[in-house]
Amino acid sequence: MSQFPHDRLNKNLFELWLSPFGEIKTQRPMDSETTFIDIYFVPSKSIPPAAHLGLLAQCVGNQAVAFEPYRNPVKIDEIRGCIIKALEIQQEVCPESPSYATFKPRMWIITPTLAKHKLTKVGAVEAEAVWGKGIYLLPEALQTGIIIIHQLPVIPETRWFRLMGKGTVQRAAMAEVAALPVGHLDRDNILDLLISYTIELAAKQNVTPENQELVMQLSPLYLERLEEARLQGLTEGEQLGELKGYQDFVLRQLDRHIGKLSIDLEAQIRKLPLEQLELLGDEISSFNRMTDLLTWVQRNS
Repeated sequence: MSQFPHDRLNKNLFELWLSPFGEIKTQRPMDSETTFIDIYFVPSKSIPPAAHLGLLAQCVGNQAVAFEPYRNPVKIDEIRGCIIKALEIQQEVCPESPSYATFKPRMWIITPTLAKHKLTKVGAVEAEAVWGKGIYLLPEALQTGIIIIHQLPVIPETRWFRLMGKGTVQRAAMAEVAALPVGHLDRDNILDLLISYTIELAAKQNVTPENQELVMQLSPLYLERLEEARLQGLTEGEQLGELKGYQDFVLRQLDRHIGKLSIDLEAQIRKLPLEQLELLGDEISSFNRMTDLLTWVQRNS
């Protein structure tokens, strides 16, 4: 998976949703040393309805499954590559193809849009009657399905895939997450990931108009999460709790933006007064490397 902000967002979202139910790997190597699967998940237990994963849980079923998300419309050559990976997975996990009451692909290609003639060329057929609108299945022997994000119905069951879309589709899904009740586990965890995504986008030198719109939409959420952290802290013990709420939030964003912090560096940041911590939160998007953070901490400690 390439190291673009949207690729990291997709990886983090899959880890958030599926890690409670099994083993999830990113950049899983195939037999070919230069070939990887973006997201590979092996369930260790069934995903309960209470997990609210909707279509994602349906795509997993009770089997090892791979996901290849694309930011732009997937190309025919890329679909061919995904089919090869799907067949290789099938040979690894079960040489003889099992019989399913409902065919469940082992490879899901996730794309914002896809032209009809490309679907025809790869033999993909819409499976709306069983899977819902926007889901296409290739011939069963190929073990591959295609999810066209922008064709999915706007319902809670498809929200997690729509977060990986583009333009108005992605922004609408983000607004749905923000509208969930404060304290809702999905809302808080996903908003933290989206805020990290915003920080990465804002730090890029050449921000596309599409990404600029995302930054504008998500920036208020960053301030909202900081305020929520402050209020949560107040309920945990007035000023001390307020400081801890900020500390935890800012440290999570730093971990996601520039990598895991050392124990010593985390301890230095936790020693910062609340005013300095607020300033650090505002400056996260300006850090490109760990040395940038180290320099800031040394200058402000």
